[in-house]
Amino acid sequence: MSHLEIFQIVSTELGKIGVAFVLVGGYAINFYKVTRQTLDVDFLIMEEDFDRVSKALVGAGFRLELRERAFARFTGRSTFMTSDFLLTDSSTFLGILKDGKEVSIAGCKFRVPSLKHLIAMKLHSIKNDPKNRQLKDLPDVAKLFRENGLDPRSPEFRELCLRYGDEVTYKKLVDFLS
Repeated sequence: MSHLEIFQIVSTELGKIGVAFVLVGGYAINFYKVTRQTLDVDFLIMEEDFDRVSKALVGAGFRLELRERAFARFTGRSTFMTSDFLLTDSSTFLGILKDGKEVSIAGCKFRVPSLKHLIAMKLHSIKNDPKNRQLKDLPDVAKLFRENGLDPRSPEFRELCLRYGDEVTYKKLVDFLS
């Protein structure tokens, strides 16, 4: 199963059951002028939709490989290709969906988070799992800032970083980008 097949299957199957979703992770970052290779396709959905999404994807040939509180991993016919689903509350999801932008991949329409929401998600990830996420997500945030002409010293960024990240991460980013 290729990435293109994953995009087509997820778009089709979730469309059939009327579940909204947002493309996140490496593919979303690519839409903000940052090229990053990724081995999986990541989506954000409302936690309350998970059972319906799982049933639809299993019916389309995926296998549920891992399920945690706010995360699920599905494997396609090839164990090399995975799709990760991040699960969030409806309020957070609807805000990200509303502010996102529409993109097209493999002839399918997707929404990606706004740049602000994408950065907030990366900061949240670092804050909640610094040991595993800092080396991957901190460079992503720095590149998103650099490539999109954002000022890391701006009050808006500081507030975003302190709300979803922490002071240490904020200082690292400012130092790195200065």
